[in-house]
Amino acid sequence: MARTIKQTGGSYDYAEWNAFALQSWSLWADASAVMMLRTMRLLGGGKLAEREAQTMVSEKFAAFSEAAMGLTLAGPLSAASAREALKPYERRVRANRRRLGQHKKPSA
Repeated sequence: MARTIKQTGGSYDYAEWNAFALQSWSLWADASAVMMLRTMRLLGGGKLAEREAQTMVSEKFAAFSEAAMGLTLAGPLSAASAREALKPYERRVRANRRRLGQHKKPSA
């Protein structure tokens, strides 16, 4: 069972908040990689860079909207609701990391 401390109005679950901290750190590391990969793509210029810039902005609004709606519906703040709020960002960041990290072989 997770170690908890009773507080006024509820309990503090160390295991859940530690899991949230680890999830946040993992998201930060992936986001750093995406920023580097996106910067390289944007520096390349052209239609690909233009499309990436548009995608980058629209994704941020969509992820924020999903996270805000999830937090609004979740009720009082808890580690579980905080972890759920990160999920829209995680999905997009991980997908972007995979997509931007793909190397296409030059055609011979």
